[in-house]
Amino acid sequence: MRSKLVVFILVGAVIGLCASSLLKQSEAQGQVKQEKQAWEYKVEFFRVSENKDKQAEDITKFASEGWEYVGLLVSGQGDSGYPAGHVLFKRLKK
Repeated sequence: MRSKLVVFILVGAVIGLCASSLLKQSEAQGQVKQEKQAWEYKVEFFRVSENKDKQAEDITKFASEGWEYVGLLVSGQGDSGYPAGHVLFKRLKK
């Protein structure tokens, strides 16, 4: 009886090993290591004014040069009493 149990366990182990090798998932493909990107930054001062077209032109010009908006660094009030702030832009170093 004991020998049947040992044989049964060994047969089960062999079947389990064979099944696991058949059902093995392919290994995950890692991401291709990219070269570290170097950025350059630009800080511009903007104030809210009535000349919104000029501000839109400035931002469009920055975008055409590869600059992208990152965020507002400091905001407050400009000399004219209108809200103003320093805006951060970045682009890949050439």
